[in-house]
Amino acid sequence: MAELSFQKAATLCLLIFVCAAFGLYNVYLQLPNFSPEELVYIKLPRNLDDAKNLARVISVYQSTHYYPVMSTWCSCYVFMQTFSIPGSTFCSILGGFMWPWYIALPLICMCSGTGASLCYLMSHVVGQPLAKRLMPEKMAEWREKVQHHSDDLFNYILFLRITPFLPNWFINLTGPLVGVPLKPFFWGSVIGVAPLSMLAVQAGQTLYTLTSTSDTVTYKSVIFVFLSAVLSVLPIYFKRKNPKFADPSKAEIKTQ
Repeated sequence: MAELSFQKAATLCLLIFVCAAFGLYNVYLQLPNFSPEELVYIKLPRNLDDAKNLARVISVYQSTHYYPVMSTWCSCYVFMQTFSIPGSTFCSILGGFMWPWYIALPLICMCSGTGASLCYLMSHVVGQPLAKRLMPEKMAEWREKVQHHSDDLFNYILFLRITPFLPNWFINLTGPLVGVPLKPFFWGSVIGVAPLSMLAVQAGQTLYTLTSTSDTVTYKSVIFVFLSAVLSVLPIYFKRKNPKFADPSKAEIKTQ
């Protein structure tokens, strides 16, 4: 299959976005009819005030339109993740406001993993010419790191999702182009976003009292994220320090 030109790739990417936006609009149509005053606040949350205003409106309808509200929230979250639109943190906070943590957290993790994987698949089709034109050096650097961690890609993706060393949009877009398989990418994303998402869910439970997203950053939350990151790379450490933790098939090859 011949590689797409930059112009064709950009056009196809725009077409996919338009189709996805149309699909999201059709999901929105299942919601109740809002008053003109409420309709002003029905939009993707880009800041904390947007999330608060949206929460006030949605809370009125959630009890009578539980599943339409949930499916619309999930669709918005996946849409934002797929196209790397800023604001998913505020969607997570909103999820923590609308549902108890044992519902909100799995929803956030699955929507985040699904959206990231859709971005991965889209990049697999149209991403190569775009990445070559826009960020060739960064992609080459990450390809080397992926090759270095080729035996531990699940834990490596897990670590990257927990920590801020690489932006999520960059991981999503370049993952298929540097040799990251979809399976470790998906599960590393689903599980890796859990620590920070848990903090967002907790923030959502006190949404109306928040003045900034920095209110969620405490020494306890920093320690929690740090320990989560350490735990994510412990299997890599043990595997490299102790041969019995390594893949038995590879260990046999080395001993022959």
